[in-house]
Amino acid sequence: MRFFVLILILFVSLGLFAQDEILAKQYYQNGEFDKAVFLYDKVYLKKHDDEIYENYLQSLLALKKYDDALRIAKKQMKQFDGNYNYAIDQGWILIQAARTEKAEEYFLKLINEKKKEAIYYQLIAAGFFHRELYDYARKTYITARTKLENENLFQREMASLYAASNDKEGIINEFLNLLDYNEGMLDYVQNMLQGYLTQPKDFEALKNAINKKSNNNPDKIIYVELFEWLLVQQKNWDAAFIQAKAIDKRTDSQGDECMRLAKLCIENNAFNAAYTIYQYVSDLGKYKVNYLFAREGLLSTSSKKTFYTGNYTNANLLLLKQEYLSFLTEFEYNESTSKIMKDLAELEAFYLDDKNGASDLLSKILLLGNVRNTFKAECKLMLGDIKLLDGDEWEAALLYGQVDKDFKEDPLGQEAKFRNAKLSFYQGDFIWSQAQLDILKTATSQLISNNAIDLSLLIQDNTVDSNYDPLEMYAAADLLIYQNKYDDAILKLDSISILFPMHSLRDDIYFEKGKLMAKQHLYQKALEYYLKVFDMAADDILADNALWEIAQIYDKTLPDPEKAKRYYEELILKYPGSMYTVDARKRYRQLRGDIAD
Repeated sequence: MRFFVLILILFVSLGLFAQDEILAKQYYQNGEFDKAVFLYDKVYLKKHDDEIYENYLQSLLALKKYDDALRIAKKQMKQFDGNYNYAIDQGWILIQAARTEKAEEYFLKLINEKKKEAIYYQLIAAGFFHRELYDYARKTYITARTKLENENLFQREMASLYAASNDKEGIINEFLNLLDYNEGMLDYVQNMLQGYLTQPKDFEALKNAINKKSNNNPDKIIYVELFEWLLVQQKNWDAAFIQAKAIDKRTDSQGDECMRLAKLCIENNAFNAAYTIYQYVSDLGKYKVNYLFAREGLLSTSSKKTFYTGNYTNANLLLLKQEYLSFLTEFEYNESTSKIMKDLAELEAFYLDDKNGASDLLSKILLLGNVRNTFKAECKLMLGDIKLLDGDEWEAALLYGQVDKDFKEDPLGQEAKFRNAKLSFYQGDFIWSQAQLDILKTATSQLISNNAIDLSLLIQDNTVDSNYDPLEMYAAADLLIYQNKYDDAILKLDSISILFPMHSLRDDIYFEKGKLMAKQHLYQKALEYYLKVFDMAADDILADNALWEIAQIYDKTLPDPEKAKRYYEELILKYPGSMYTVDARKRYRQLRGDIAD
């Protein structure tokens, strides 16, 4: 019986203790510090974890009970020997009590202890950092360097201290000193500097510091590499190119650094700079290791530049085709140039209306021996697209089916299945199309899955009654747009609007007209149609698509950064689950200047 009574008393005591702890925290959070201290006086006798200690300490300081605060800091230090945060707290409490001379005397005694291991100074400095006593933390590290006779200690920690006090010059000096000591830290230093330095004057200070280091250490290539990186951050591509050439010459790397810089230019849409760099590497000579890659880079740059804004002319396309043909004349039609052949086929079929020439190129690739099967499958899919473009629906279905069969569980096979489902949609076979789309809703590729869901919902929403005529007309118009038969497509879409004026396809029709106008470079008309989609169907599945297309036009084709930001932001806020949200957020932050392009 006595045992059970003791157990009961224990449970009651624990319950009361837990209740006191919860109530003390509530009083502390509400600013009722006298009540909090009353309870923490009891709670702290039994429990010394960091949260209780901190709340108790802050409550005592709020009530200006400095001696009591010192008492518990000393007790905590005794309880957790080796945790120097509590040692620093004792001096910090003296500062709160306006006993600054006493605090400084105490801190200097800690810092100037007889020679210790590096970990001692690190823990002391961490305690100072915790209480935002940054000057004392710096003194600790500087003292440690002197006592341990190693000027390369604690450079990352010192940089963090300078960052906390917004001392950009200090940050720069510490990271450059780190590179002096360990050149293998270049990537780390670049990442840190990119985070800490945000203003043009910061980068100018870094530039001056690098130049000083470079002048004092002319044999160290690391500063040339860092300077090139800095110029890239500033998007000063011409100056970065000069540094890249210097690196290549000093390392005898035959254009490796220039090739890396050209790729960065492409990623930042600096096409003219990329072309100049690739041309330079190409001019180094055809027997250099990067010659073929540089020539491919020239082609890739020309292609991206042509299509980036969408404002290309037929003359632009013909010039681009001539570049492809010159490349293939030099390097011939073989396995190593198969990707170039495929790119040329795409240009011929979908932009220059040379479907026969494109088909011949793809057929040549399919006959090559040492070409990956996945690449051949991609070529088959494109060949199927060209057959569909030419009106040969049976041949297109056959090619899609072959890829689907050969790559069943692969994204390539799923893409082929989707294209066959889309073909069935064009043909008005909605039941079979829907069955294939249902399979693809869980596809490995997020893009295929989203496209399957979108098309499936379109079919589902517009086949609720027995009248399939509007959807059949719409599907036929969609195919006509794909086949670049714009006038016929407009007539078909307008017919739906006339015959079925209140049909649920109205927003889809506007969206199709927007796509059609954009394909014809009539971007203002495209914007009008996309805005109609958004205005009339803000809750519809096409609303986020319309916002994305509007933002893209204002971002790339009719450059207006403010409008582009506005529509990206609207997409982010209103449609957080959209497949475009991640890209929209990234581009919005780039336009706002939060992150580099």
